[in-house]
Amino acid sequence: MSVIKVEYMDQVLNLTDTPTIAAGGVDTDSIEFTTSCNEWDEFGLNAIFYRSDDDTKYKTPIVEGKATIPHEVLYKEGTFFFGIAGTKKATK
Repeated sequence: MSVIKVEYMDQVLNLTDTPTIAAGGVDTDSIEFTTSCNEWDEFGLNAIFYRSDDDTKYKTPIVEGKATIPHEVLYKEGTFFFGIAGTKKATK
């Protein structure tokens, strides 16, 4: 199990730990997100993933600062990309 560690501030992601991620993993690798800003507090967060050889996007919820890397981007050797997307939380 490998964990990529990312700090984000506003709209900038900084990778702080980038272990090797092996191809073929299913629900074993994840990304841990941390921040010291409050600009995302009103949003539900999702990690968005895609591969360099496929434009299909995969959305994974960020729960307690962690998101599991989808097996669809790890099924074979290659490069994958990720980002964060926020959805405004409903107000009562």
